[in-house]
Amino acid sequence: MWLSYSGIGIFLLVFTSQIIKLLKRKLFKLRMTFNFRNLKHLVHQEIVIIYCACFFIGISIYPSLAFSQVEPPDSESLFIKDNSKEIKRAQERKEQILKTDKPESDKLELLAPNLEYVQGTDKVKIVDGLVVSKGDLKIRANEGNVDLGDQKAILNGDVFFSWPAGSLSSESAEIDIANETGVFKSAELLTEISDFKAKASEINKYSEFDYKFLDTNISPCLCPNGDRPWSIACSKLDVREEGYGKAKDFKFKVNDTTLLYLPYLAFPFKRERQSGVLAPEFGYGERNGFKFSMPYFWDVNESTDIIIKPFTETKTRTGLSLDYNQVYSKKSQIDSRFYFSDESAREGRDRGTNIDDLFDPTFDDQRFAGYIEQSWNSGDDFSVPMSVVSDIHYVSDDLFLREFDDEDLGKYNSRYATSRVVMRATPSQLFSAELSGEYNQSILTDDDLVFQRLPELNIYSQESFRPFGMNSYGLKLVASNKIQAVNFDRKTGYDGNRYNISPTLKIPYHYKNYFNGELSVTGHHTIYDLDEDLVPGEDGSVIEDDQRSLYTLNFSIGTELEKISSVSDDSVLSWITSLGRENQNQKLKRIKHTIEPTIGYGHVPFEDQDDLPLFDSVDRIRERRIVSYGFKSSVFGRFIPDNIANDKILELSPDIEDLPSVNPLTEIADYSLPEGEERLLPGSKVRKGEVRELMDFRVYQTFDYLEEKRDTNPNRSALSDMALDVGFYPSNYFAFKFDSNIDVEDNDFSSWGVSTHLKDDRGDVLRARYSYIEDSISQIEGSLEVALTNSLKLGYYARFDDRDSEFIDNKLALRISSECNCWDLDLGYRKRLNPDEEDIIASFVLKGLGDLNQDFSLLESQNNKQE
Repeated sequence: MWLSYSGIGIFLLVFTSQIIKLLKRKLFKLRMTFNFRNLKHLVHQEIVIIYCACFFIGISIYPSLAFSQVEPPDSESLFIKDNSKEIKRAQERKEQILKTDKPESDKLELLAPNLEYVQGTDKVKIVDGLVVSKGDLKIRANEGNVDLGDQKAILNGDVFFSWPAGSLSSESAEIDIANETGVFKSAELLTEISDFKAKASEINKYSEFDYKFLDTNISPCLCPNGDRPWSIACSKLDVREEGYGKAKDFKFKVNDTTLLYLPYLAFPFKRERQSGVLAPEFGYGERNGFKFSMPYFWDVNESTDIIIKPFTETKTRTGLSLDYNQVYSKKSQIDSRFYFSDESAREGRDRGTNIDDLFDPTFDDQRFAGYIEQSWNSGDDFSVPMSVVSDIHYVSDDLFLREFDDEDLGKYNSRYATSRVVMRATPSQLFSAELSGEYNQSILTDDDLVFQRLPELNIYSQESFRPFGMNSYGLKLVASNKIQAVNFDRKTGYDGNRYNISPTLKIPYHYKNYFNGELSVTGHHTIYDLDEDLVPGEDGSVIEDDQRSLYTLNFSIGTELEKISSVSDDSVLSWITSLGRENQNQKLKRIKHTIEPTIGYGHVPFEDQDDLPLFDSVDRIRERRIVSYGFKSSVFGRFIPDNIANDKILELSPDIEDLPSVNPLTEIADYSLPEGEERLLPGSKVRKGEVRELMDFRVYQTFDYLEEKRDTNPNRSALSDMALDVGFYPSNYFAFKFDSNIDVEDNDFSSWGVSTHLKDDRGDVLRARYSYIEDSISQIEGSLEVALTNSLKLGYYARFDDRDSEFIDNKLALRISSECNCWDLDLGYRKRLNPDEEDIIASFVLKGLGDLNQDFSLLESQNNKQE
């Protein structure tokens, strides 16, 4: 079995790589059947054929698609159940299943074939079985006495007591039905949310979270045969919500063998956070020595927490990280992390990190880094709505991001560590203001040449006018303006202030529902006030011009065609979209196909800007006469659940004839509902269903008429690359996306990418992505999870650079799980290129208790031995 699945996994990887090479070297090198050399070719038969082909391809394949996204490969979570998003989804699904509709009545109801009333009391005696219910509470037993007045019961024989969050079964019980409490003999407790099962000679239930257990054995291992691979046994255990658990004769057992015994143990039992030590991480590597870290979680108060994580790698570094997180309100919070690392032990050596592309690869022995993410929004009592958002990142040297694996701080291949603070205010509906600052630490280039935007002020305003009155064409004037003032600062080269005013006048229009569009004119008046005018790297060159004025004109028109069709239950499309266990509870009933063609024109007059400063793209608005054209086609499906419990979206959809009529002689107040009461309008029907995008298809291109007339740069094409994207999403089990840019002059792809994911009910998952940019990037990234058996899973992640024919990152792990999913053991290996590291990783997780991680770095490769 193992060999067969391993063979399949290896075959998939090899097959995928060969397909990529074939696509790149063969298929995408085929010459296309069309070529554009001048404007008249825009109406040539070749483009008509190509566009029609794309259109009919979209029409013909749309019936087989569903979700509008593709899950990317995950380098951190080799197994999908460890992914944070998947954990959240699983918990939400479980909580949704446990939700029940509010009972119509909380009255006590009792069903029994034979009832015997005790004369003069409210008590009844049952001998042939009974069922008691009150709201969400359900009770069953073979026999017993029930006091209907006090709502108390003494029951015997197969007692079963259940509520939405759990259930209790016992041989006998004394139950307070009104308070949902009781004493249960020879009992077994099962909690639904946490999946724990407790067996005890006696269980006292004081509330939903307060219990006392006698002679108990507790475990999350819900094995069908009753085995418990690990459990906790106590002669007495008291648990109090938001308090402490107290255990007597505490034993930690593996199977039936006691590995740990304590005569007495007290531990916090709180649904809220609790201060304490988190799971340690340790390992050993030849290059870095012994590794160890021990995080400590400090619950400062109900809205603030701090995580302190000391760490050491004896041959390289010793330091700590500190997380500070605080939630001030629903509209205000701060998340942050800070690093300090003393790396004097490494004596300035790079430790296998690639430093060839760095401008400054040096670092101090004392290294610092950190980030702060903060948001604040004014309350409703503020007369002027305001908000402040900060996203601050700092590293003390250019090597830090490559050596500390923390994507919150920054990705390892980042070109900049960018910090930005923005304050926004909206004094009225007519205008708003934004004051910001941006600072960029360059990782690859000289920081002295990088512009910093300190500060930047933007003022926006907009107002609509109707000089044409209310008309059937939607004609109106929309006047807007953007005023920008920025101070660009740097240490070397020209810098200073730039002031830019950009007034815009728009005229939107439409004709019925046939088409719509917009005509707009935007002016740009720019003034420069430089502090330094020297151009860096050019001896004696200075900035000569200090202002610029020009305008841009844009026109667009488009429409949307749509068709709605019903889908029969026995159609191929309905069958495809319902494949998989998770899709069995809903059916595709209708599809909507949309086609949105658009065409536009952009006009920019000539203005000499060569002698202006070049701070960003605003300083170079090139002369153009651009025609843009293309279309987007999408298919949406409405899925109807089998029952209301599976529904995700409820829509009020009354039929026209069912809409209520209003008597004009009746006061409006008479139609209002009593306070606290909600009711559908008379005749309204609840239409159930979820709408999902099943397909998207897009083709766009631009043509610059002036570029064709110019002879100054023969290498520049009048036609832009053609953007062509196709996406297929049949269900959450399968998705496919292809996006590309086609160089129509060279009849080749200048860039393209393919991404896909594939799942099955067994738990096998394949996620892959290929990216190609001409003369720049050619990489394939993928992750594979294969269920070898019920207890064995293989996870693999890889990123391969086809240009250099080498793996950038490789990660492999074998997961061994208990048959009843109460513990996991991961054994894995990881090798990555930058920094050059090899690690053996071990992780052991006990469900409900936490995990223990280790990684052991292998001996460094031969080409790094010189360290």
